[in-house]
Amino acid sequence: MLRYRSHAKINLFLEVGALRDDGFHEIRTTMQTVSLADELTFERAGAGVITVTCDAPDIPGGEENLVHRAAVLLRAHAGDASLGARIHIAKRVPAGAGLGGGSSNAACALIALSKLWHLDTDERTLIHLAAKLGSDVPFFLYGGAAHCTGRGERVFPCRSLPTSQEFLLVTPNVHVSSAFAYNELDRFRLTSGFTAPKMGPPEEDMPGPGALVKRLYNSFDEVVLPAFPIIRDVKSRMAGHCSSHVILSGSGSSLFGVLAPPGVERDFVSEFADCRLAKVVHPTDHGIVSIPPVAGDEPRG
Repeated sequence: MLRYRSHAKINLFLEVGALRDDGFHEIRTTMQTVSLADELTFERAGAGVITVTCDAPDIPGGEENLVHRAAVLLRAHAGDASLGARIHIAKRVPAGAGLGGGSSNAACALIALSKLWHLDTDERTLIHLAAKLGSDVPFFLYGGAAHCTGRGERVFPCRSLPTSQEFLLVTPNVHVSSAFAYNELDRFRLTSGFTAPKMGPPEEDMPGPGALVKRLYNSFDEVVLPAFPIIRDVKSRMAGHCSSHVILSGSGSSLFGVLAPPGVERDFVSEFADCRLAKVVHPTDHGIVSIPPVAGDEPRG
């Protein structure tokens, strides 16, 4: 049995540009993995059987799950239909919240199954397969901090924020469809090109994550916040706890800001009891982390 932590991400900077010929929008973003994480277990299964289960009732299992698709894609690349696995997800990262939980899980599956099936898949191949699964998936193969361009699949790793940095992360009890958020940007003609002065230089010359923390930015704030009063209310309540302004992660609904003062214990769970998640998180250097085996973790199947 193999066990891994699959970390969430926040977008320190996210600017959405023009619609591309392939139907995706051009984006420029700086992502940082944080301490909030799912736990995944992987076991061999015979006869080419692949099963995915999850302890969260709103997460589909089987072929609808991105982890299942990652397993099938990797097996097809290996060319061995007999490869099988039983995969379980202990879900801690809210789904559909702009935190990349599903993408992180898919990247985790590529890494873990390559090891479980003794495929010795090289990094370039993993990145290629990850890009087929989703725009954010390649980033999680690296984790830490990275500037990402294209539709998000071009990853330029950079220095991660220190683990001493603290963010207040809150996920309101509402789902925001990414399709809705992008359509709203298009409807208000906010995607004709990159206009935010915060991202003028090319990705190689971007300021480090530490500098970006002082000027957090997300294009989706302009259309998601006006459309969802509940998110505006949560943002207002968070403001008193944060030294930075509070912004969305991805297209939402999660919000985050720099916690101030850091290191002070507060009962955010009670204060934001009407939300799906309220947690203090800190940066991590990796997106996917192997968990050492414990007694009883013997391979089965």
